[in-house]
Amino acid sequence: MKSKNSKRWNASVSRSIFKTITWRIIATGTTGILAFIFFRNDPNVVHKTFMVMAVEVVAKMLFYYLHERIWNIVKFGKVIQNT
Repeated sequence: MKSKNSKRWNASVSRSIFKTITWRIIATGTTGILAFIFFRNDPNVVHKTFMVMAVEVVAKMLFYYLHERIWNIVKFGKVIQNT
């Protein structure tokens, strides 16, 4: 049952950007650890780890931001504000 006082919530662009950045810090750190483990026997382990992290962070921030904005358009699960 829906409440009479239901409000519509939309994420602002700045909120989406902030969520993107904080998530990327966590996810890129995880990728860095895994890349380091994967390349651990390679003499260029540090260079390769940072290259993987650099490519990953840019690509996935873009994809996450686009994903977040698309979901902000989708009506599924949103409550329409009573006027």
